[in-house]
Amino acid sequence: YMRMSFATFTNPNYIPNQAVIDDAVTFMTEIITKNEDFLEAAVKGVPVAEQAAAIREFARANVDNIIAIGKREGVDPLNALNQINREILRGDDVLLQTGEELPAVIRKLLGQEKNLRASVMSTTPMAVSCRSRRSVRWPEARES
Repeated sequence: YMRMSFATFTNPNYIPNQAVIDDAVTFMTEIITKNEDFLEAAVKGVPVAEQAAAIREFARANVDNIIAIGKREGVDPLNALNQINREILRGDDVLLQTGEELPAVIRKLLGQEKNLRASVMSTTPMAVSCRSRRSVRWPEARES
């Protein structure tokens, strides 16, 4: 399989445009309103009249967190994507393998690259790493 490549992981200067950020905030607002834990955290101590604004602000903070997780150096992109999915999107039932499993809004936020070369460059080191780990753990695998 091929892993998707995202500008957030490949370009430290990547900043999504405002329209993409706004779409992601709207998407996160929907997730927050459907999740009791998130909803409680967003509106705790906020008067009823200001709860919609508090939820939107909490959504914006989560979007900023998604971008920050993507920009961390030295982290395997697939691990970062799984962390985003598990902790922020609450997609506990989905284990990401390529990045395509993420919602389209989040893929845009992270800067999905449609460049085949970038996908190959992202997948190849992972495949080499898996192969070398397998060879170390199981010496008989070196012969295959």
